[in-house]
Amino acid sequence: MNKLKGFLYKTAAYTVILLFVLYVSLALAGVTDQGVPIAKFFLIMGYAALITGAGLLVGLLSCRMIYQIILHYSILLSGFIVIYYNSGVVGSSNAAKLFIAISLFTLVYALVRITLYLIRRGKAPAKESGDPGQKKKKAEEPKYTSRFGG
Repeated sequence: MNKLKGFLYKTAAYTVILLFVLYVSLALAGVTDQGVPIAKFFLIMGYAALITGAGLLVGLLSCRMIYQIILHYSILLSGFIVIYYNSGVVGSSNAAKLFIAISLFTLVYALVRITLYLIRRGKAPAKESGDPGQKKKKAEEPKYTSRFGG
């Protein structure tokens, strides 16, 4: 039950983030009608569930990180293409718009992935020899022994 609850919470969080990005991009593009029809809302929520599921799936795999990233990217890109076609933005004959959308998706994915990597790397304990910003540990002081036998 806790796994389902966690999945739903993450899906809701990704839905809010995606809707926020959508509204900000619409505002920057100058679109005045910013309402999202219920069908597109469910597409966004489905994509958020796909993001959560892909993250859980990749977390279960025990292979090299590059293979995990490629699998995660492939799942999200496939979902993005399905959402992009179903949103009515582009028809199947307009390959240029689809190529631009895939390029922008790849750029945003790379930026988010690099940012998350740098944040996680900053939280991880640094190795003593490799990170000059890491404080060096004090040498352990020997235990006190009395010279007077007491």
